[in-house]
Amino acid sequence: LFRQILSDKERLSTLLLRYYSDVGIDVENNGLSYASRRLNSYYSQSGVYNELTRGLEYYWFLGDVVKRFEADPDAVISEIAEVASTMFVKENMTAAVTCNDDDYAKWSAEFDRFLETMPSGSAERKEWNLVPVKKNEGILTTSKVQYVLQGYNFKDLGFEWTGKLNVLNQVLSTEWLQTQIRVIGGAYGGFTNVSPTGTMMFISYRDPNLKETLETYKGTVDYLEGFEADEKAMTRFIIGTIAGMDGPETPSMKGNIALTRFLEGRTAAEQQADRDAVLSTTASDISGMSEMVKAVLDKDFYCVYGNNEKIEANRNLFSGLISPKK
Repeated sequence: LFRQILSDKERLSTLLLRYYSDVGIDVENNGLSYASRRLNSYYSQSGVYNELTRGLEYYWFLGDVVKRFEADPDAVISEIAEVASTMFVKENMTAAVTCNDDDYAKWSAEFDRFLETMPSGSAERKEWNLVPVKKNEGILTTSKVQYVLQGYNFKDLGFEWTGKLNVLNQVLSTEWLQTQIRVIGGAYGGFTNVSPTGTMMFISYRDPNLKETLETYKGTVDYLEGFEADEKAMTRFIIGTIAGMDGPETPSMKGNIALTRFLEGRTAAEQQADRDAVLSTTASDISGMSEMVKAVLDKDFYCVYGNNEKIEANRNLFSGLISPKK
């Protein structure tokens, strides 16, 4: 089928235009996702990769491909075929299936037959030199609200991951930012994202504010330094955290989670260590994380996707202003 598509220039042109349009619609409708990828690309090699393959840079790349296809379709087709011949080979494949033993035997037999149709090739591991660059951009759109994001990688600042950070995430998301960003600020939501990779990100969702939200993020340090919670409150935070870690799972969800952990190299022992850390978290643990949060916020890395007039009015906050559509 792939070879048939490459041999039909008119069909390929239609597919490229449709895909480019679909990604453009996604950019308009998912400002938070694109701002998040853009921010991660400022300080993380994996963030640069995600931006190039799923972010605004990828959208702009697709636009360039469409223009080049109109001018020289044979050259573009040759490049697509070369990429396909590198990626879609047996040696590059990882397959996962979630089913019972009887169905696995049937699937395995059919999969072996499928493999016979796959070409062989090189699966040489490449080392990419992707260099993050701090840009602190405002992304200009017709949106009436903002997505204001600030963050950094705490591991690059000398801090280590612990499962207790899951509880910090719960506290900041459901108490501090929920109150300051949503209740007081009028946004649809405010929360943090703290992950084992080292990412710590502060996020506002459909936010009428911009500068005020960045000021609220700075106030997180004072909030944590004065944080107090009795046993009842901490139990509530811990229960909320565990609920997000160990909710009911369908067979499909279990399969996806297992594949993700396999690809990330994350073990069951590490997962259990996080649970144990969550269950032992105290109010003083949360208060003691103020140093880490301050170090992250002091790096002053942020990105805002939002209303062009609002961003223009705060132009002095940004190193550059960009539009999703070039």
